[in-house]
Amino acid sequence: MTSNQPPSHATPPATRAAGAPPWRGQHQPAHVRVFAAFYLYAFALGGFFPRLAEIQRSMGVAEGALGFALIGAAVGTMVSLTFGSRVIERVGYRRILITLLPAVATFYAIAAWATGPVMLFCTLLPVGLAIGAIEQVVNIEADRVEHQIGRRIWWVRACPGPTSARSCTWR
Repeated sequence: MTSNQPPSHATPPATRAAGAPPWRGQHQPAHVRVFAAFYLYAFALGGFFPRLAEIQRSMGVAEGALGFALIGAAVGTMVSLTFGSRVIERVGYRRILITLLPAVATFYAIAAWATGPVMLFCTLLPVGLAIGAIEQVVNIEADRVEHQIGRRIWWVRACPGPTSARSCTWR
């Protein structure tokens, strides 16, 4: 390839914004964008759970109190999965992902500084709300892309691959 030829993955210049690099997310194939959303979501989750023992020690609580506090994320997720669809439709999938993926990471970082179980519960509640919305958007997009390309995206259905793999790499 000579230096004046665009890379094979580049979008034709007529479809790109002036000066936009060819690797911008909106110009990637749809299945790559779905993978990126799964991976970024897992990346946000991956840093918190390996630190639970340290968080428990810093709060000075027993396993039961820590378990109660961790239910905050589950409660938020259940509320979001149950009642969040109207909000998601109104706000839009792209805006949900752009806003809530960094919010999950931010709230997990804040939760790591919790001084007690009630504070941990309260900081994990918005994490759960965001996780529920992200789960809905990513899975709907994965289904839409599978329908659009006419085949299954193997890593979406064969395993929660990107999520599991990313979470395991923090250990």
